[in-house]
Amino acid sequence: MAAPSIYFSQATWDDTTARLVTLIDSNGVFYTAGGGAGITSVDVASYGGTAVGIGQTAMASSMPVAIASDQTWVGATNLGKHEDAVHASSDVGIMALAVRTDDPSPIGAQGDYTPLLTSEVGGLWTEHVPNEVEAGNSTTSTLTASAVFTGTGIDILHHDIVTITIDASHNSAVDGMQFQFSTDNSNWDDVYTFTYTASDGARRFQFPVTSQFFRVVFTNGGTNQTHFRLQTIMHHANTLTTIHRVGDSLTLDRSAQLVKAVISGETTAGGGGMVNVKVNPSGTLEVNASQDTASDLQAQVESFPRSLSGRPVPYEDTNFTVGESPVTLDVNTDLGRNAVEGYIACDGPGDIIVTISDDGASFSSNITLKAHEVFDLQFLDVDQIKITHSGTDSAYRVVVV
Repeated sequence: MAAPSIYFSQATWDDTTARLVTLIDSNGVFYTAGGGAGITSVDVASYGGTAVGIGQTAMASSMPVAIASDQTWVGATNLGKHEDAVHASSDVGIMALAVRTDDPSPIGAQGDYTPLLTSEVGGLWTEHVPNEVEAGNSTTSTLTASAVFTGTGIDILHHDIVTITIDASHNSAVDGMQFQFSTDNSNWDDVYTFTYTASDGARRFQFPVTSQFFRVVFTNGGTNQTHFRLQTIMHHANTLTTIHRVGDSLTLDRSAQLVKAVISGETTAGGGGMVNVKVNPSGTLEVNASQDTASDLQAQVESFPRSLSGRPVPYEDTNFTVGESPVTLDVNTDLGRNAVEGYIACDGPGDIIVTISDDGASFSSNITLKAHEVFDLQFLDVDQIKITHSGTDSAYRVVVV
């Protein structure tokens, strides 16, 4: 027969004697003990069971409880849950509560228990870990001529970026700024070297964590300093590299990130294949200009004389009306040859329609010029130009060479 389940609705505990002194079970049965002895067992014979231990006087301020063997404490409707059990709607449990705090401020004193704090949308507040000034690699003490400041080697594994700002009254020694990294805080194998020039003003450097230990070494030049400000900050997040104005001059001593890239292009062999562009041994990109045939307009190079015979011929109409339209400009007759350079300008307000002929008989498609637009005649073979009114009076200027 399984042990019975007994539930107690009321109980009294004596803090002075650390004893359970009264109990009332779910059937209304009252249990008590006198003389401060406390209740040590409950008679459950009437339920068909045996006495269940309630307390042990040998254990100070304690009340061990015997749980009946037929009780299940783990499951969807119980407080206990199996490891890796899958959540389902309406599962029973005790919710971990947090306190909404839209504008967090310090709560409690050092060492106090405090609740978790959330934003108005339930996001858990977490504190940003502040950056730290590294005192062992920061100083304002001036250096005498050729003196050396050697910072303290520090473990930087718990940081992401190291930034160093230096401003001094006088130049450093050549390669006198050194930012050193080490794997063992003894052998400084990875060293970044620069020269400080006082006329450049403050310099800032930033480095990722590349080894476990870091330090700054600064060697002064041949003049006593009147001021020296060196500060090293340890960051818990990435920072931008040094920022310069677009118009600033670049010097070879400025730090920079080295970027190597490959230029690729589609091969003319067909098939959509891509090949890398190559350079000669000195690093110069060589270009091979070629064309398929003399009629290949994309590669063909026209040859023009350095000077052209004749003088530029201008045409102008400051009030081009519909009654004058169309007007044909006989460039070949006026220039003594076809023009190869020049322009057509529409001075508005109306549009003009332009066609061009290279033989005086056949003309091109219509070209519409709006007010203040210019059409360039360079590299064209122009025998005649025809200008047509578009419906609104306009003005135009033409120059041919």
